Amino acid sequence: MLQYLSPDNKVVTMLFLKWLGMDVEAPKAEELINAIRSSLDPIFLPALRRVLGINVDCRKECSRLSNAEICNMACTAADGDKHALKELIEFIRGIKPDLADALANFSPRAIVQALAPKSSLGMLALILNALLSNDYESAKAIAIVGEYASNVRILKQLFGDLHKAIDEGGNVDGIKLALAKLYYLQV
Repeated sequence: MLQYLSPDNKVVTMLFLKWLGMDVEAPKAEELINAIRSSLDPIFLPALRRVLGINVDCRKECSRLSNAEICNMACTAADGDKHALKELIEFIRGIKPDLADALANFSPRAIVQALAPKSSLGMLALILNALLSNDYESAKAIAIVGEYASNVRILKQLFGDLHKAIDEGGNVDGIKLALAKLYYLQV
């Protein structure tokens, strides 16, 4: 069945099945990024690659982009630079002040993962990847961005439900339900 899915849907399906406890091999970070590349913002891609453990020359990759300054700032923040992280939050504040406030207390790793996806499918893939790594902070940050940034009411609600389930001390049943609904809507 998996061979009939598009690469992005296949990766999301494999991640979801793995998180549900099925005996499938979860995709590696590079495979994940390659499958959902069209769902990722190029400005945050080098920083995302870095936080997922992929060796990347941020200066080189960012120099190819029209907004190299933000790209380099995200990479520097991903490395733990507090000043760059503060600047990144201020950049977000200039676009969406309420989102900047919601993300202000998250780790650089979580913020980079939350800002990288530009579609709900990309968000779902990164949430599942974070949950498989027991990185509930990043999963929550991505869900918050989905809740704040989505223009589709049902997606806003579903990401909000996921955010709430994670907030409830990792309510596994609530997380499963929210993920199942998001998966059903996306794939």
